[in-house]
Amino acid sequence: MELTPKVLKSCIEYINGYGGLIVPEKTVGVGFVANVRKFEREMYMGDETVEVARFFPRKIFQEFGGYDPRLTGAEDYDLPKRISSKYKLGWAKEYILHHESGLTLKKQISKKFYYAQKSALYAELHPDLISKQGILIFRQAYFRHWAEFLKHPLLGISMLIMRLLETFAAGFGFLVAVGPAKFIKTFFKMFKYI
Repeated sequence: MELTPKVLKSCIEYINGYGGLIVPEKTVGVGFVANVRKFEREMYMGDETVEVARFFPRKIFQEFGGYDPRLTGAEDYDLPKRISSKYKLGWAKEYILHHESGLTLKKQISKKFYYAQKSALYAELHPDLISKQGILIFRQAYFRHWAEFLKHPLLGISMLIMRLLETFAAGFGFLVAVGPAKFIKTFFKMFKYI
């Protein structure tokens, strides 16, 4: 992650009245997989189920105990969710860069498997978020941006294939971590929130 030159100044200017600010990400990188990730991430701009608050007033950050060290990967979503139960979240006017050079499909699938193995506690704490985030292939952002798939069919098809593979990897990672009974229970619990 790289802070763009004006992101901190912008966040300081806009934080008043908010419990945190969602700081949008833009993917940068060289290579086909990085281009697919960039195509995907641009669909998430303004989507609070995917983009997360990363800038908080210290007092509010401490009030909620900061990031939960028991979570791996999902801590980025957990803290803003807890804070939003009491305070309103806003949007930063600037963004950060997410460098994804050297990214391969194998690395991306391995990452999804790893994070899903660590997500059992997150699924218990936030089943409503899991229902929006856990089914990687059918995120609402894709339907809202259907025209982008027509403009860039190769990137669109590649992204859907990558997301399908990531979904299988994440599902398998979660299954390995929690076992079949809890996997099925969590799966059906997710649909309660869709």
